[in-house]
Formats: sequence, C-alpha cells, structure tokens
Amino acid sequence: MLLIISYAAGIAIGIMSFFNHFGRKKLTDDPTPVQVEFVAYKKQIDDAVVDELENQQS
Repeated sequence: MLLIISYAAGIAIGIMSFFNHFGRKKLTDDPTPVQVEFVAYKKQIDDAVVDELENQQS
C-alpha cells in the first residue's frame, strides 16, 4: 500500500513539474512544453503559407 501511495505522489509531482502548473497557477515563468511546441508549429505554418504564396506568384 505504501508503494502505491508513493508511486501516485511521484506521478503527480512529475506531471506538475513537467507541465509547470498546479491548477491555474504556474510554478515558474518558463514556457510549458506544449507552449514551446505550439510556437514551433505556428512558425511552420507561417513558413508554409509564405512558401505557397511565393510558388503561386512565380
């Protein structure tokens, strides 16, 4: 039983530290992995749109 409780607490602490928030309160000002990936995705979309517009003009 002690093993299960410590495992559950470890999972919860790991998730909170990885995603950098507890409820609606952020633990630090660093961006979360989801925010980092969203910025990278947005840049890829912008680059694809620019490339497509350049290809249409030529």
